[in-house]
Amino acid sequence: MYKLSQTCVCTCFNGQINGVPSCANKKLLTDILRTEWGFKGYVVSDEMALEWIITGHHYANDNVTAAATAVEADVSLEISPDIIDNVFAHIGSDVQHSHRVKS
Repeated sequence: MYKLSQTCVCTCFNGQINGVPSCANKKLLTDILRTEWGFKGYVVSDEMALEWIITGHHYANDNVTAAATAVEADVSLEISPDIIDNVFAHIGSDVQHSHRVKS
């Protein structure tokens, strides 16, 4: 007997709800998608959706803040044309800064 594994993916796009970009929207991605609907898969950004948190929506001022906001909203993976300087590449900077501030 074979057991099939299921991998589910949901994409957050460049849009916004009530002024909050979908990829930064904790109410949408965590409270509704994960808690209310029971989604257990990966939340993947649309291409450049995390960059748009900064440049299009002006919701965050920099990559570190955009990355932290997306992670807090429960985004699992970023799709970006910029392999070297994508938003999630700045998570390490945020962790290092947070560690220095708390120490």
